[in-house]
Amino acid sequence: MALIQCPDCGNMISENADSCPKCGYSLKSVREREERLREEKRKHDRAMMHLLEFGLLLFALILFFLFASSHATEKTVLNFLTFVSSMWAILPIVIIVGIIILIFKK
Repeated sequence: MALIQCPDCGNMISENADSCPKCGYSLKSVREREERLREEKRKHDRAMMHLLEFGLLLFALILFFLFASSHATEKTVLNFLTFVSSMWAILPIVIIVGIIILIFKK
């Protein structure tokens, strides 16, 4: 059992205590708030993962229908490949910006 400092009065109390015996500060509400924030972050992370999965699936479907189509001309394929190659050039920048946002968001 570890001791923590009361955020209100600074008294050392058990981490399992519901409130500070000296000042009465409620630690239970703090724990509930922290748990609620952790759960919201988990839900957000899950939603972002589903969005990424959907985007990858959509990209794969577009590729499949583009190349599987008997009407896909050489020019259409070349234009699409040019577009994809330009997207691959931008992707590292997007990833780096995303990582920076995640780091500073915490």
